[in-house]
Amino acid sequence: NKVNFHQAFINKLQDEFDHHLPQKIELTDEERAGLSGRNGETGVTGALKKKKKGRLLAFMRLIGAVFLRKTLSSKIVREIVNTLVIPKGNGARQRRGPPEHFVECFCTLVESMGGTLDTTPTGKDLMDEFEGRLKELIKLPYDALVVSAMQAVLKLRADKWVVQSPQPGHPPVAGKRMDM
Repeated sequence: NKVNFHQAFINKLQDEFDHHLPQKIELTDEERAGLSGRNGETGVTGALKKKKKGRLLAFMRLIGAVFLRKTLSSKIVREIVNTLVIPKGNGARQRRGPPEHFVECFCTLVESMGGTLDTTPTGKDLMDEFEGRLKELIKLPYDALVVSAMQAVLKLRADKWVVQSPQPGHPPVAGKRMDM
């Protein structure tokens, strides 16, 4: 039974998402054990957490890029978003909202492909759902950086995915689309 590269790649992405998406960015027991006895443990711990989060956000950008290549369907994107930021049941996660790193993943994913999604009727409907969820999440007590990321995505969509110059005096980037 021959599996082509495309199918093997999609299977690997799905496996990575299903089995390696951390519920927390905290260090595992194995990672903590490897740090015991080191000087400056907290700095190393912070660096490891930052590395884990960076890897996770890079994975979301990869998923966005794979979608842009028309290798993932919008149905799969919806399932990913549901896993990240749509609460299941009546538990504490529903009241508190998803973990901050899931919200950041959601923002990264939407930022990477939102402009393309907005070009089709089905994609626009999906983006309307995502925007609605962002507007719900932004009301929850998240860290200022996470709130800023959500605001940035909402602004990008309002600006038709054209990146504006972040500060006066910087060269304009008008016309540059986020997902191209």
